[in-house]
Amino acid sequence: MVVDIGAEAIDRGSNFASSWTLINKDKPASVTGEITSIDIRAETNIAGLRVGTFYVVSGNTLKCRDSEIIAGTIIAGSKVTKAGSISVEVGDYIGLYYTSGAVERDLTGYAGLWYISGEYIGSGDQTTYTFFDGDAISLGGYTSEVVPLASKTFQSIWHVRELVNDTINYKWHVSAIVLTLVSNTLQLVFNVRALVSKTSQLKWRVLKLVDKSLQSIWNVRSLVNDTLELKWHVAALLVSKALELQWHVAVLLDLVSNILELQWYNLLRILRIKSTISRSLTITCSQKRGLKITSTLGEN
Repeated sequence: MVVDIGAEAIDRGSNFASSWTLINKDKPASVTGEITSIDIRAETNIAGLRVGTFYVVSGNTLKCRDSEIIAGTIIAGSKVTKAGSISVEVGDYIGLYYTSGAVERDLTGYAGLWYISGEYIGSGDQTTYTFFDGDAISLGGYTSEVVPLASKTFQSIWHVRELVNDTINYKWHVSAIVLTLVSNTLQLVFNVRALVSKTSQLKWRVLKLVDKSLQSIWNVRSLVNDTLELKWHVAALLVSKALELQWHVAVLLDLVSNILELQWYNLLRILRIKSTISRSLTITCSQKRGLKITSTLGEN
């Protein structure tokens, strides 16, 4: 991430020894607020570090606005980030002082470097510095803007208005949701009533179907009973007619037998059989057949 004030904490071609107050001219602050953290890279381990903000009084005379002691040792060889809270205003520069070690430094290609031997980094310290054009040290910071009270008030009013608008919108949305919910509920009630009505109709149809089914079963049972009764009548009729036919056949056979006997008797009369044996035989046979014959073979 690019720093908001100062120069990037990178490996450089030279260094600056301890016990000097050094101020980077690169990238002055663009906001009023505070420096919340710093990046620094040491060539040799740095101890007794103090970081501050400075502003130009005139020429190369600068005054320290605010500063803070950075606890611990800055280990050499890589960028080190430290938290802080240092006041800053638009146009301020970042600087440092340390009691031992050395910070990475470039001699060309940058906006320049203010430096002076000794510590001038307490809040309110003011002195005239020597300026190295093109120099820079590996020190930068990240700023956080502090909004003035009046601006905060206007922002608060704006936020309140936004909150009111959001509340009205929320109320409108809630009303719309409630109306939608009520509409959906009424639709659901209507659908439930329609479903109940259809269920009742279906129940009525099922009962009607059951009634028709029972009627069909009763009709089938009646048909079966009628069929059985018809079968019984047919059987009785067949048996009756068979017996009647058998009786008629017997009567017919008896009649045929009588006719044959009568013909035979008439034949004997024609032949005038005189023999006593024949006459006796004739009389005997006729009597067996139920014919009434006189001894003289007269009338039947």
